[in-house]
Amino acid sequence: MTRQGPASTRREFLAATAATLGLTVTAGAQPPPADLLIAGGRVIDPASGLSAVRDVAITGSRITRIAANLPAAGARRVVDARGHLVTPGLVDLHVHVYDAVVPISIDADTACLARGTTTAVDGGSAGASTFAGFRKHVIARSRTRVFAWLNISRSVWPMPTSTPTCASSIPTWRQRRSTRTAT
Repeated sequence: MTRQGPASTRREFLAATAATLGLTVTAGAQPPPADLLIAGGRVIDPASGLSAVRDVAITGSRITRIAANLPAAGARRVVDARGHLVTPGLVDLHVHVYDAVVPISIDADTACLARGTTTAVDGGSAGASTFAGFRKHVIARSRTRVFAWLNISRSVWPMPTSTPTCASSIPTWRQRRSTRTAT
């Protein structure tokens, strides 16, 4: 029995592995048609050092191909990105997204995703007493990936002087939300 040496390229290794498993490999096989083709945008990908006009094919939730002039014929949807930047998801390092609880907060998905931000770091909207609610009502429900800097104080925001400062007098997020929607 003659044993061959190790494969010299990744392609040869994959072909040898497929042959061992009894799979057939077709050279030059076309990838499946894309669900989405982002065409003609300037793709900037620091991880690969790419900054050039390219097309991006996406199937399901995966990028399946990045190349110049991909055929649009098989794509279910084509987005013309000429004159626009195409980047991996951006990270916003200081947001306040404990919406309806903290007065200066905004909804994470509304503010972030439409602007290309897929990951956001909340800058201390939740404190030691309120982080469980932040995790349940913001982190768990947002499509945006949300991380948090934890404010270590018990009372995160100054209380009005006309109300007592005990925790029982602080309106819950549900009470605040119902007063916001009622007006």
